[in-house]
Amino acid sequence: IGERTIGNEREFEFSQPNPIPSYLIAILAGVLEKRNIDSRTYVYAEPPLMNKSMEVLSDVDQYLNIFESEVTPYRWSYYSIVVMPFGYPNGGMENPQITFMSPSIIQAGKDAVHVAAHEIVHSWFGNLLTCKNWTHTWLNEGFTVFGERRIVEVAFGKEFYEACAAIGLYELEVAVNNSRDVPEATRLVCQTNRVNPEFGFSTVQYEKGFAFVKKLEGLTGRHNFFSFLKGYVMKNQYKSVTTEEFVEDFIDFAKQSFPNATEILQKINWAKELGDPGMPTPLPVYSNPKIEAARNLAIEYILKNGKSPDHPEIYKTFDSKLKMLFMIELTKRKAPNAVTERVDLDLEITANENSPDILLFWFTLNIPFRLSAVRAKIDIYVGSYGRG
Repeated sequence: IGERTIGNEREFEFSQPNPIPSYLIAILAGVLEKRNIDSRTYVYAEPPLMNKSMEVLSDVDQYLNIFESEVTPYRWSYYSIVVMPFGYPNGGMENPQITFMSPSIIQAGKDAVHVAAHEIVHSWFGNLLTCKNWTHTWLNEGFTVFGERRIVEVAFGKEFYEACAAIGLYELEVAVNNSRDVPEATRLVCQTNRVNPEFGFSTVQYEKGFAFVKKLEGLTGRHNFFSFLKGYVMKNQYKSVTTEEFVEDFIDFAKQSFPNATEILQKINWAKELGDPGMPTPLPVYSNPKIEAARNLAIEYILKNGKSPDHPEIYKTFDSKLKMLFMIELTKRKAPNAVTERVDLDLEITANENSPDILLFWFTLNIPFRLSAVRAKIDIYVGSYGRG
C-alpha cells in the first residue's frame, strides 16, 4: 500500500485485511513487469516471458468469473499470477492475491491452464476456508480439483474435462501403487503424523478427494450440491475446518433440503470413503470418442509390434490431454522398445514435442528401454524446469 526510501534502502508496506493461514504468506521480489488482464486480474513476469504469459493466461479472468458465479463472490479484491523462474519446483502455489506459477505451464500453452484454474479455486478452498491440519488436506485439494474441473468443463467442454479426469485417475493409480507398502498414505483422511511426509502428501488427497466430492455431487445433483457449497463456504469462511465438521455440515444440508435425506445419506459409507486405503470404489469411468481414439491408437501400435498403424496421423489432431492419454495407454500396456521406436519414427515426439507435461509422460515411457534415444532431450528438460 506504500513505499518510502530511507537512506540507501526502500521500505515497502503491505496490507492483508483478510485473515490467512501462515503457510500462505508470500513475498516476491525481482525485475518484473506487470500487465492487466482486466480490472482485477494481473500477470507479473520477467520481461522476456511477459508476451507469452499474457497469451496463455488471457482467459484467467473468465475462469475467476465462472467459479465466482457457481459459489460465492471472490473475497480477495484482486487476483494476480506471477510466472516464476524456470527452477521453480511446483506447478503453482495459491498464495492469496499472488499465485506463483511454473513457467512450464506457459510453455505448455492454453491446454495446461487447468493449473491456473486450480489455483483460482484455492481462493475459496484453502485460502478462504482451510483444513485445520494436514490430516484433512483433502478438504483443500479434493474440493479444489472438483472446482478446477468445473471451470474446465464450462470453458473447454465436457470432453476436455473427461480427459483431464481420466489422466487424474491414472495418476491416482500410480500414487496408490507407489504407496502399497504404506496403506495409511492412501486413506483420504491420512494421519500424516504416522507416515513419512514423502508419502503423506500425494495425488491421493487431490484425486481420491475429487472422486469422493464428485460422488456427493452425483447423489444430490449438481444444482443442489453447489447450493451446499455456497452455504458451506459462507459458514466457514476465514476459518479452519476438519473432516468431521464437513460431514456434519453435509448431513445437516441433506436433512434440510431433501425429503428423502435418509435414503441419500444411507448411500454414503463415511468410514469407508474417508478411512479405507487404496483406490475409490466403484472406480470412476471416463470415456468419450476422443479419449477412445487416443487409447485405440496406442493399442494399434501395441498390436502392430514395431509397425505403423493404419492412420498414425490422427495423433496430430489430439490436444495435449489426449496425447497424454495415448502415452498412458502405452505405459499401462508396457509398450516394448520396438513399439516406442516406431511411435517416435512416425510421430517425431522426441524431436518436435516441447510441452513439458507431454514430455514427462514420454520420458517415463521411454527411460526403461530407450534412455539413449531420449537422453539429450531429458538433459534439456532437467536443465530448463524445476517442476517434473
